[in-house]
Amino acid sequence: MREDCPIVVIDSYDSIRISIKEVLQAAGYAAVELEPELIPDTVEEMQPALIILELERRNADNVILLLDRLRQCDTIRAIPILATTTDTRLVCQLSEPLWHLGCTLLVKPFDINRLLTFAEHALGAHKLNPALKQRRWAQA
Repeated sequence: MREDCPIVVIDSYDSIRISIKEVLQAAGYAAVELEPELIPDTVEEMQPALIILELERRNADNVILLLDRLRQCDTIRAIPILATTTDTRLVCQLSEPLWHLGCTLLVKPFDINRLLTFAEHALGAHKLNPALKQRRWAQA
């Protein structure tokens, strides 16, 4: 993982998005929040190390299309994506397309340690130097 690559947290609920970002930062990762409507262009520009993305029934079709678009882009195809949701029925309905798109699913509420374990595995256990938290990614 490049040290300037953040973990991007995308969730329509401000409190959840901020909480996940703060948990990741407390564990030593650079993390940045991203509004859902800014995903495609910003993700390609940022080249994050990991994307954590909320999946809701109301936007599930759009998220699947977005994920497909991201996977077709050569520069961001290999970025690990963790899809989170509170909707267990949606997990059942979309597990196959998400699997084909190379996404991992985590059902909310989840234990913080599960989130951190996934981040560790996805990033090859490379934590950022605490001094790097001052970079612009962690400030956003």
